Amino acid sequence: MSSCILDTNETVAFAEKILTASTNRRLAFVYPTFAKQAKQFHYTVTGGETIYEMKVTADMVLDYGAPRLLKWADVTYTGDPSLSFSIDESDTETTPSLSAITTGVKTVRVSFRGGVSGFIPHFRDASDTGEIIKVMYQTEEV
Repeated sequence: MSSCILDTNETVAFAEKILTASTNRRLAFVYPTFAKQAKQFHYTVTGGETIYEMKVTADMVLDYGAPRLLKWADVTYTGDPSLSFSIDESDTETTPSLSAITTGVKTVRVSFRGGVSGFIPHFRDASDTGEIIKVMYQTEEV
């Protein structure tokens, strides 16, 4: 086993993922525990893993200049992830929960409870039993 740690200045980690040993190349998604604004990041790998490629998906700050009402999110995933959302660093509830799948990829539409609005939506996966591939939000102006 090894771990991958992402941080913005080599001292404050904002995400960590335990990587299991594998003879095959595979994807491993690392999700920050909170939304973070940064101009650069640094990653550290400990253990005997080899990283062949890394891709960072980031949203532009300008996209979040006005508050939005979050209606739902389409979540594409594999396995059995533990999905949670926050809006402006406050946890929020969604329904339904993601059901485990053993093969393939599934997309589920989750709704935000209570008419949640804010500037910055953020999702995270606290498990090592699944992978969130993509989250597409449906919002409208407040």
